[in-house]
Amino acid sequence: MQGLKSIVEAIDLIMSAHALYISKLERAIRDKAPFEHKGR
Repeated sequence: MQGLKSIVEAIDLIMSAHALYISKLERAIRDKAPFEHKGR
C-alpha cells in the first residue's frame, strides 16, 4: 500500500505544479506580459 501512497502523493505534486503553471500563463496572457517557461 505504501507504493500506492507514493504514487498518489507524486500525482498531487504534479497537479499542483500544473495548476500554478496554468495560473502564471493566464496572468501573462491577461497582462500581455512575457511568459517564462522551461524548454525541454
